[in-house]
Amino acid sequence: MRLVGSGGQQRHDYTFDASGTITTGGTAQLVLPQRQSCSYLLLQNVSSGTLFFGFGSARATATITSGVVTSCAVTNGGFNFSKPPIIRFLGGGGNTPFLGGNLPGYPSPASIASAHCVMTGSAPNMSVSSIVVDNGGAGYLIAPYVQIINSDLDPYGAFLPSATAGVELLANGSSLTFNGTVCTTDPISVYGATTGQAFNALWMD
Repeated sequence: MRLVGSGGQQRHDYTFDASGTITTGGTAQLVLPQRQSCSYLLLQNVSSGTLFFGFGSARATATITSGVVTSCAVTNGGFNFSKPPIIRFLGGGGNTPFLGGNLPGYPSPASIASAHCVMTGSAPNMSVSSIVVDNGGAGYLIAPYVQIINSDLDPYGAFLPSATAGVELLANGSSLTFNGTVCTTDPISVYGATTGQAFNALWMD
């Protein structure tokens, strides 16, 4: 991604368009796959009904017992996967009085847990049905953040939005904009209750 005017010379900055409509009401669909860094992204609801947008991959939470990750609960199994996504455990503190946090950038214990996804369905429309903890690690002070990221061979797996899950954009022009130094490259999905609901999805590299 680039700051405005940082190119040092004149160049073409193209806008790409992934706008569309809900093809089947009540069924989530992919808007944009995981992609390279970009400098601008606009999502806009131009329909007469509410839309829900999802970002990233499946979701899960971890449980610890005596400093060890003992299980992971899938809270959103995602959809559209062709390959099992990858599990990372972030934060959780470790071996100090400082609890830290269960977010990226916080300390992890020296022995970090590992796990893998069990999938249901068949490619290219698999979802995460469960997570198996292969190594619970040791020394966790709080439950770590469970990061689920797509395999390098599968940019299409995505969070499964619904009428109760996702970022809600109200009817007739509500929008969400990423602009500047931080712009998500996550897969983006959308849910609308009615076939034909329209949305704009514009981005710049």
